[in-house]
Amino acid sequence: MLKRNESGQTLVLMAIMMTVLIMFTGFIVDVSMLYHDKSQLDAATSLAASSGVNNINGTCNNSYVIRSLKVTEPGATANASPSGSGCTVTATEAFPIFFNGLLGSRPTITLHSTASSGG
Repeated sequence: MLKRNESGQTLVLMAIMMTVLIMFTGFIVDVSMLYHDKSQLDAATSLAASSGVNNINGTCNNSYVIRSLKVTEPGATANASPSGSGCTVTATEAFPIFFNGLLGSRPTITLHSTASSGG
């Protein structure tokens, strides 16, 4: 019978498993950062909708909305539209994927948020 030399097999398996584990950890970090960024964008959109209505004459003012959103989320774009006696704000912001973006190009994910305030 031939005896096969199997020394070093564990090293190869561990290298493959560590690579998969690091990639999975990166995916978890990216998803949790996107969740955090989405909640911040939602809060900023709600604040922008409130500030759009809470101006002097009580109408939906697009300049108030954009100014308020730029203070809290500088990279976001917004559009305000009147809805009844209130204001509906739709905000969009692109967030880069950090950890898994190191493997190649740096893709971005676009998050959308809509909030209404007033009547």
